[in-house]
Order: sequence, then C-alpha cells, then structure tokens
Amino acid sequence: MVPLAQVAGQSAASLLIEAQYGENRVASGTAFVVGNSAGDCFLITNRHNVRGRDNETDETLDKETGAWPDSLCVFYMVNDNPIDWNAILEPLYLDPDMQ
Repeated sequence: MVPLAQVAGQSAASLLIEAQYGENRVASGTAFVVGNSAGDCFLITNRHNVRGRDNETDETLDKETGAWPDSLCVFYMVNDNPIDWNAILEPLYLDPDMQ
C-alpha cells in the first residue's frame, strides 16, 4: 500500500477503485485510506467491492463473466495535481489458491 504521506489530501478523502479479476475490470467503486499512529495504512471500502457480489442477492456484479475480484486497482492523486493520477494494484489474496 502507498504510505499515507505520499497520498495527496484530496485523494485521502475519496479514491476510485476498480475490482479486477486478472486484468479484467469486474466493477468500480470508491474507498478511502486511514492510518494509525504506527504508520500503517488501511484501505476502507464497501463489502460488495471486495466480494464482487450483490449483498442482497449474492449475484456477481460482473454479469458477463460471473467473475469475482482477485485484486483492487486503487487510483490516487499525485502531488496535489488533479490531472496527475497514479494506480496501484493490490491483491486481495496472499495465496492464489484461496480464491
């Protein structure tokens, strides 16, 4: 995860995320970053963004393939410049067999 000190203030307020399966986008949503006094950062988002499933019906959000995400692509602003965005890919599983 990107250290909080490197994330522009505007990005910390709300970040665009894309749930991905492999290189394919499954869904998009928003998230924000919180940090603690130890310097750790955590990405906070809604459950359906990580599961790739509707919370009420349990149907997959990706109607074409039925895939659920194995990573989140997080977009954040660089150097307080609203046209300068960077993206990082965060895996959702440490063990590929856990999918």
